[in-house]
Amino acid sequence: MIDGLGLQYSGITINHIVALANKRTMDGVALASILEAAAQWEMGNAIGWYERYNLLGYAYEGFNANNLVLDLIKENREGMVADIVYATVKRAFENGVIKIKNKFASGYKVYATNDFPLWNAYELAGIIAGAIVNCGASRAGQSVSAIMAYMDDEFIYETGGLPDPDGGRMQGTGIGFAFYTHSIYGGAGPGAYTMDHVILRGSGFIQAPTVAGMCLDSGTQLFSPEMTSSAFFKIRDMFPLLQDPLKKVAEAAEQIKGEIKEG
Repeated sequence: MIDGLGLQYSGITINHIVALANKRTMDGVALASILEAAAQWEMGNAIGWYERYNLLGYAYEGFNANNLVLDLIKENREGMVADIVYATVKRAFENGVIKIKNKFASGYKVYATNDFPLWNAYELAGIIAGAIVNCGASRAGQSVSAIMAYMDDEFIYETGGLPDPDGGRMQGTGIGFAFYTHSIYGGAGPGAYTMDHVILRGSGFIQAPTVAGMCLDSGTQLFSPEMTSSAFFKIRDMFPLLQDPLKKVAEAAEQIKGEIKEG
């Protein structure tokens, strides 16, 4: 394998992860982030500058760092994904993650950042919130690929050109994903894919939003978790290690936080 054995952490069918989380959205997002992060580390994609990039990304996307994901969901529970983009940019500005570089007479603002990894993490939190609000409103997972494909553009427009999630890789991957899940080709539903698929391996941050969308699906998919992954619901019950991943990570972090040194 060109990518190394670590890619196998991404080679688990989305619906299997959904089943292992018992369709609990935040647990599914956490488990997906653990697996995807393991893949990136094993493949050498978290070396040097990229270590912090990945750590921040998965903390905000997968583990609701600073409660950002849940805050965005609550604030925009009756809104659209564009509202979540506006709210994410506003929160990033208020927290000093981005700053206004230029303001035009029309009122349009161009933003800049001195910390792209942190800004990327904020965007990823926005994507997760967008997937949960949109798929939750429709009770269908089908739109999750379109969210990852086109919500990214809205971040670019709203900030005047700041890099979109994962430096454009999420958008490129999401467009292909949308094509293959419900466009001209229609190969399968989002839950039937693995993230090592040739279309999807372009970004390490798309597994969690896809899992979120399928956790919220109410049975609209031909390839449902119950159909493709029924055994994994039983496996979860047999192995306590797989239960409550978000809670387990939080407890483990609490235990070792005093041992971690900056730098």
